[in-house]
Amino acid sequence: MKKFQKNFITGVAVILSLLLLTVLFGLHDTSLGQYGTSSYGLSTAKPENYVKYYGATGKSDGANYIIQSSIDSSYIIAGYTASWGAGGLDGWVMSLNGSGDTMWTRSYGGSSDDAFHSVTEIPDSGYMCVGYTKSWGAGNKDIWVVRITYVGDTVFTKVTGGASDDELYCVTRDAAGYYIACGHWDASSSDQDAWMMKFNTRGDTSWTKFVSYDGANPYRYEEFIFVSQVYDGNYVSVGQCGRSGVTGGNNSGKVWVYKFNTNGVVVAADTFGERTAGKFSIGRHFAQSPTDSHLFIVGPTGGSTVPPKNILLLEVDENVDSVTSHTFAYCNLTAETATRILNTPEGGYIIVGDADADCGIANHAYFIVRTNSKGDSVGYMLYDPSYLYADILTKAIFDFEGNVVIVGYSTALSGIENLYDATLIKFGYYLLDFNR
Repeated sequence: MKKFQKNFITGVAVILSLLLLTVLFGLHDTSLGQYGTSSYGLSTAKPENYVKYYGATGKSDGANYIIQSSIDSSYIIAGYTASWGAGGLDGWVMSLNGSGDTMWTRSYGGSSDDAFHSVTEIPDSGYMCVGYTKSWGAGNKDIWVVRITYVGDTVFTKVTGGASDDELYCVTRDAAGYYIACGHWDASSSDQDAWMMKFNTRGDTSWTKFVSYDGANPYRYEEFIFVSQVYDGNYVSVGQCGRSGVTGGNNSGKVWVYKFNTNGVVVAADTFGERTAGKFSIGRHFAQSPTDSHLFIVGPTGGSTVPPKNILLLEVDENVDSVTSHTFAYCNLTAETATRILNTPEGGYIIVGDADADCGIANHAYFIVRTNSKGDSVGYMLYDPSYLYADILTKAIFDFEGNVVIVGYSTALSGIENLYDATLIKFGYYLLDFNR
């Protein structure tokens, strides 16, 4: 009997100890949800946290875009490489598993410089990549569209462009299975127009669209940086219209927002920001509100610095009219620039970008701003790798398990300015410390 009581007491003590450990080590910010089965449908496992680099010693490589494959949940990264390929820079696509290990890698291009800026999935087929090529075409840079299989084999390559610089920054697939891409087309060395195109899985073009500011004292530098289909079935592009290089010191730029229907007809358009010498604002990405038809546009904004260095968050309605605008400057007035905004599981947003040495760091770092559903800041996190030279963030996603995965390029391994390695950082969202 005594032996039974002793074993019973010991068992209870073990259970209580386990419960205590669970409480002590399971504590976290409850406003961000909880580990385990949650109402947000995220991973039941504690998220990973790692940084990985890709490239060869003495060469420059960069990651410009990331998506996650629906076939095997791998990360598909598109960018550029000087480590492998035919010469100069080449377009580069990597497939990585959840631990960041390389599953396959391919380079694409000719003897000159070529690069991918964006990639999207072709369901049950492969991927569509866009960017620019200097190896083929009519001018310096030409628009480059490459379709590949799930293992990186080339299906087709399409090149179009004029005598000057033309390139695509983003491609996305719409609900009907067409592909919408945006970028710019240079009419001349001093006049650049924003550019939209729609094409099918064979690369056949449905329509193309030049967009140029047509008011008095027109802008010379116009481009679309991001495009997506929105709730009403139309396409929205964001970018900038600027006067870079204008004589007399009247350099300026505004956020540019255009809405097109599926036939390429302009439905609504507007610009946001000051048209004042030295004032710049750029729209780089947007997220759709989960509760209405509003869009939250993010990008950099600022005054005396080019590119601008504050965080801009602009809310627009279905007619792209301004609703609210936020400007964040956590470190000082010229330290941070935003590149991506993501919807969070609890209905708010996170903004990701990079910050420079004015934030009290070695040179560059990554930051994440958390906002509520109205765009009000409720937290800020700075991730400082303490590297010698610039580390630049290009894109970020929430993966299927609810982790934040960021790509870009870094000098962490080389220690040499402008000698980059492609970089992937994976954060567990619920582990992020927003208490700065």
